[in-house]
Amino acid sequence: MSLTNSINSRRSIRAYTDQEISKSDLQEIIECWMHAPSAHNQQAREFFVIEKQKEKDFLAGILQYGKMLPQANKLIIGAFNTFKLKSPNFIQQDMGACTQNILLSAHEKGIGGVRVGVYPEEESAIKAIKEHFNLPAGIEVFNIIALGYPDTSKPLRDKKCLFPEKIHRL
Repeated sequence: MSLTNSINSRRSIRAYTDQEISKSDLQEIIECWMHAPSAHNQQAREFFVIEKQKEKDFLAGILQYGKMLPQANKLIIGAFNTFKLKSPNFIQQDMGACTQNILLSAHEKGIGGVRVGVYPEEESAIKAIKEHFNLPAGIEVFNIIALGYPDTSKPLRDKKCLFPEKIHRL
């Protein structure tokens, strides 16, 4: 699949089959975050893979928009290390870029994904996640990425995102 095709056909997938994601596919998907740009090469991003059902259920129970999390084959907690921040004002851009890399890499492999935003709005959820998983000091939870093979019996909504009136030439 070409990069342009992958970008144009990727959708947020919230319904999954029970098909297992292979270790090699998961490893390749995770490695794609390392190739995302990082402001001043701060490389503060960290990821925690969740595979246990009870942990997926826990996250779904505390996140307002995480109801699909228990169905996913794998979850990734996207986080950043505050001790490594050289440019704190750019960490959201860094995290967004690596999240998109993960979602596009998964899509290329036929694996669906969706991100559930946490930072900076869900303060109580961030605290609960850090405590529940005993995350090290300085780790700040940014989002949860759900991955799994799409349940094709659930229809996808049409994705309308082409708005020529939003393109301005100066």
